[in-house]
Amino acid sequence: MESNLNKTNNEQSEQWAKLLDISSDTEGEPSAKRQKCREQPPWWSEELRQFRNNTIASRRQLQRARRKGNVDEVIIDLAFAAYKHDKLVFKVAIEDAKAHAERSANKESSSDDKT
Repeated sequence: MESNLNKTNNEQSEQWAKLLDISSDTEGEPSAKRQKCREQPPWWSEELRQFRNNTIASRRQLQRARRKGNVDEVIIDLAFAAYKHDKLVFKVAIEDAKAHAERSANKESSSDDKT
């Protein structure tokens, strides 16, 4: 009986492996069917990642403050102000990074045109 149970488990494992396109010879390599991560835009930087993480953290704090049903509106107002500030800083940093990347691209294209 136990051998039948192991046999069915092995069969199920093989079926799942076929469905997921996982084979033992790939050993952790992504299959062709799996979608790869998106590449980061050329203007993205470590600084922007930090601003994004700060914005997400501020939003979570605001949501937690609202969810707790705080009667004290000051806590919610402070959390909202922190979130609004972090979001603005992140937005401005993205705009600056995009503008800088565009200026660099324009400078490169104009130098290519001159030569």
